[in-house]
Amino acid sequence: MDYYITKTSVAIQGGFPCYQKNFIEKFSIPNFTEKELSILKNLMDKDEINNFLIEKYNISIQTPNLVE
Repeated sequence: MDYYITKTSVAIQGGFPCYQKNFIEKFSIPNFTEKELSILKNLMDKDEINNFLIEKYNISIQTPNLVE
């Protein structure tokens, strides 16, 4: 939900995201099949979970260029 809010709402005083109804009313949680639920329950790595959800939501999230 954080990703959705940062992309669709405005920041209020102090840089906080705005969670007013007009910004979250179209947010939804996709229906998962039994197979997808089973996969999610068995994923332990945060990156694997994120990748699964990114694919499920069909979104593109840019990762920052980290300089080592």
